[in-house]
Amino acid sequence: MWAPVSSPPVQLWTDGACAGNPGPGGWAALLIMGTDEQMLSGDEDHTTNNRMELLPDRRRRRWGPDAKAGSTPDIAFVVGRAVLRQD
Repeated sequence: MWAPVSSPPVQLWTDGACAGNPGPGGWAALLIMGTDEQMLSGDEDHTTNNRMELLPDRRRRRWGPDAKAGSTPDIAFVVGRAVLRQD
């Protein structure tokens, strides 16, 4: 009997920070699909802490359609945004 192929669950762990606010900042994301892991990161010369926290969460759809379901940011601000917008 034929059975549908299921893809492994996708998890996305994110963090962002800024030295000064505004100031130089960076973000990182760990994308986990089954046993595969990929580290993604970026930086900006002049930004804010909130922007760096939100950036990987906003880009998650580029990294895979299921990354949304497993997104785990480290601050309540990002979680609140996701609940309010239901994106």
